[in-house]
Amino acid sequence: MVTYYELGTKRQLNEVVFAGTHDAGITGGGSGVQTQSLNILQQAIGGVRFCDVRVAAAVTSQTHSSGRPVAELRAFHADDKVVMKLDRNVVLKGKDDPSRVTQSKLAGGAFGLALSRMLEQAKDFVESQIGRNEFLILKLDKCTNWIQIASACWDALGKTRYTGGGNLNTKTLGELRGQVIVLFSAEGLSELPAQKGGILGFKDLSSDGAACDPMWDAPNISKMKALWSQGLSDFVSARVSLPSTNPFPNIVMTDFADHTRCKQFRDLNDPTAEHLSALS
Repeated sequence: MVTYYELGTKRQLNEVVFAGTHDAGITGGGSGVQTQSLNILQQAIGGVRFCDVRVAAAVTSQTHSSGRPVAELRAFHADDKVVMKLDRNVVLKGKDDPSRVTQSKLAGGAFGLALSRMLEQAKDFVESQIGRNEFLILKLDKCTNWIQIASACWDALGKTRYTGGGNLNTKTLGELRGQVIVLFSAEGLSELPAQKGGILGFKDLSSDGAACDPMWDAPNISKMKALWSQGLSDFVSARVSLPSTNPFPNIVMTDFADHTRCKQFRDLNDPTAEHLSALS
């Protein structure tokens, strides 16, 4: 398992390089749609600490005893142009009362893991023997039905839901241990009541600060480590215009995350003596 807590309880989040996953809940679908092969719990065990998730209400084949259709909040991956949205009264799976939701139909792309399952797995990870000293960030973006999503987060995560507030970037690993941090886009936050139950916001940075997956053969892994140690971290920080009082974590986003990839990212935090000597 890839872990971070041993970097030090006082290590701030903005001082840590860790793995993130694009469309973390899309574990199936055809070529060009599927983005991950591991579920949320497996990703976290492998070393992922930041999960990017889009959620919408998908139609199911079920009908509630009231006669209303049953919908389920699930991860989805699709271009906005192929998402058809319809406001209707349904019963959300696992609930009994009707709810007005925006139901989505995909003319392309795919639905993925259920939100309830992803939240359950996130909670299971930080409560487990191997994950109790770790953290997990769930970033929700480009979603519909924000109130229902927030309610699911509040109910499912329980005491593992981070409610500490403040600037997440400068929180320490000690302060975040055993916590699931929920982030909403500005659109999502605007739909929540004044008391947001610990849900925090995030800001999209310029694409200039984004990095693509490197090639995953040994020579290019070594080059990535060398570049990072020789100033890539400082370069990325300089390219993003944020005040020094608001430093940000270094999240390396990847598709098809696994233990091997995540370990390479984790190793950027403490280059080995062998690696350092290779750079001299």
